[in-house]
Amino acid sequence: QARVIIKPNRAEASSEKLQSLVCTKDFIGAFDNEIVPLLKRAGWSTWSSARDETYFFPVKATKSQHRFQGEPGKDWFRSRKSVVSALLQPNNPIISQAVRKRVVAILEHAIGVEEATYFINAQVGTAVKRRSDCNLTSDDKVSTQHHTKRSKVSTVEPKSAAARGQMATKRNSPAAALVSKRYSTGKKRAPISRDGRSFPFLVSGSTVKSIVIEDGEPANHTFLSWWSQGRMVEVVKNRIDGNVLPQTEFELNGRNFELMSSKVEEERMCTGGGSRGRRRKLCLAYVITKGPGLPPWNLQKELEKIADFRSLLPRKAVARLELFQTPCKEGHLWPDELKASDLKVIPEDCHMGCGFISEEIMLKLLGNTAAERTFVLQVRIFAPKWGIFKGVLVKKRGISGVHLPTSMRKVGPSRKNHEDWVVMLANNTYPSQLNQHLGRYLDPKEDDPPKSFEENVKVLGNMYCRYFEGMGVPRNTLAKYRRASRNRRGLHHTHLIGVRDPTNKLPQGHVFVTGFDKDADGTRQHFVHDKPKVFVTRAPCLEPTDGKILSVVTKKPSCMSKGEWDWLCSQPFGCIVFAAPKNPKIQPLPEVIANGDLDGDQYLTLWDEEMLHHLSKTKAQREMKSKVGAEQRQKPEDGKRNGSPKWFSDSQELIVADTSKNKHMGALRGRLYSKCFDIKEIGDSNARAFGQAFKSVLDMPKHGGKINLPRHLHGEVPKYLHDLLED
Repeated sequence: QARVIIKPNRAEASSEKLQSLVCTKDFIGAFDNEIVPLLKRAGWSTWSSARDETYFFPVKATKSQHRFQGEPGKDWFRSRKSVVSALLQPNNPIISQAVRKRVVAILEHAIGVEEATYFINAQVGTAVKRRSDCNLTSDDKVSTQHHTKRSKVSTVEPKSAAARGQMATKRNSPAAALVSKRYSTGKKRAPISRDGRSFPFLVSGSTVKSIVIEDGEPANHTFLSWWSQGRMVEVVKNRIDGNVLPQTEFELNGRNFELMSSKVEEERMCTGGGSRGRRRKLCLAYVITKGPGLPPWNLQKELEKIADFRSLLPRKAVARLELFQTPCKEGHLWPDELKASDLKVIPEDCHMGCGFISEEIMLKLLGNTAAERTFVLQVRIFAPKWGIFKGVLVKKRGISGVHLPTSMRKVGPSRKNHEDWVVMLANNTYPSQLNQHLGRYLDPKEDDPPKSFEENVKVLGNMYCRYFEGMGVPRNTLAKYRRASRNRRGLHHTHLIGVRDPTNKLPQGHVFVTGFDKDADGTRQHFVHDKPKVFVTRAPCLEPTDGKILSVVTKKPSCMSKGEWDWLCSQPFGCIVFAAPKNPKIQPLPEVIANGDLDGDQYLTLWDEEMLHHLSKTKAQREMKSKVGAEQRQKPEDGKRNGSPKWFSDSQELIVADTSKNKHMGALRGRLYSKCFDIKEIGDSNARAFGQAFKSVLDMPKHGGKINLPRHLHGEVPKYLHDLLED
């Protein structure tokens, strides 16, 4: 049973890295301050448009190319990246070797010598190696080379005769010629051909992406890789583009591949939240349902043996199938440690995605050392008798097994299968490493954290700074705290994982923060001992009502035993515990903090006295409680049973349709965030409308629908995105 992985190679990763590099302040400053003067001395011209866009014109080009009539000519370079690409071309007559060497030096200084070498090789046409294993055997590997800046495909002769025959077919195939022709003209590219057939996974973008297919044993890093028994194929598209749509089913080398799920992953390139500085990639999961040596699979029936997917509407089914692709923390997938009898479903009581796990089970799964420093597991649970669950499990005394509230259940139990197996994986454990180090610094009985701790500390991002300024914190006070927080002694904020009270005895409307601290004399005390108030919010924090100052439980409640209090206080630093309201009419605290919940949300918690002083003023408190209009966040679909025998094919069609919308949704998210962020008055009605619409876009993949944005603000959004807005 072979495993096939299709992924970009390292040279592409380097190109992607430069894509983000050219947008950084360091690169822009180096280019404007060092490269531009060199270009001007070399005789280049520059021209700025009304939108402050700068264009560069190589003076040694032909006179017919030189146009200066209010608009740049077609041969002007319109971006810093295009200039850099031109300067790196060898034997380019429009620039001297001195400028070229200077550009190389800047790249090496900015992204490192090794990564710069990869990018330079790609830009100047040096071959990028690509391996393809057409028959999934070690004897028939095919190696090709593709010039990313030249309109031709060259080859390296493979070793075996069979592979050489396949290479000849590929070299002379119409698809390969079409790739070469259209690449040079910049038009939409055709898929690369394998064995005379069109391969459906070419990534659209500014360069033709290479694909690597590897043969090896499956690694159990997701539930899908464990369950599919080596049948999984994961396709990673580093650029979200709707021009090339995935196929729901195709055949390759006698194997039938069927689309099962998709997942959009984001890599944050900067702090501060929002959509700025993020790189998004689409991961498509295919399963081999038929092939040599493999018993045939009916993928829909196999999925229905795990949970009751037929009861879901297609939009929900797509979101739940995505859970199969959740990666686990290394060594944190447990297929044999639990049975169905270890699980218990409990009624919902303000759990909001937070369940409980006994200390014995935690010890069994993690071992002594890890269990002692872990308080929370973020999990995915798959059990035919109970269904599929998603959320967090917090350690609790006095229970056995794992208690799962109904808010954690995303798919009901299987109608067809009642097997006793349970698979649980943890994709995160808490406290996080950063909070473990901060807890070691705060607790006088613990050894100091490593020196690298301060290097990993993140100052308040721009999103939070905008909020604090809008709520009345003076700019100099905010700047002073940001400087101080770079040192561990001045760090008075962190992100804490939110959980429900496992004792159920904390007073209503209060929170508790685990861990220890020290007083002015260095004496050990509970972290909450001298902190009666903390400020709490979560990302995205764009409206005044997204943050709250909350009361902290600083001493043992009268209804709580000393043993329970000591146990709660002994948990490691890194968690914020929310009390459950006793009155069902009272809204739980997480819901009033930027519509949060407890299924894995992390809450920014700040306890700096000077910052709290300004946030506690009457005006700021009034703003935190104010509401303008109704919340625009997407509402979940109802739980009615669909019961359609075509639920899986409907879900596949929805995945394909979403692929074409992903790029537009990303563009809309970025535009709404920028428009909201650019309005400095946080209470402005337009800023709040943009902020609410931004939050709605985040929920679109799960709930579908369109975005409710006031009509008078539609003009701030490009017309090609208006299809995503309500009329």
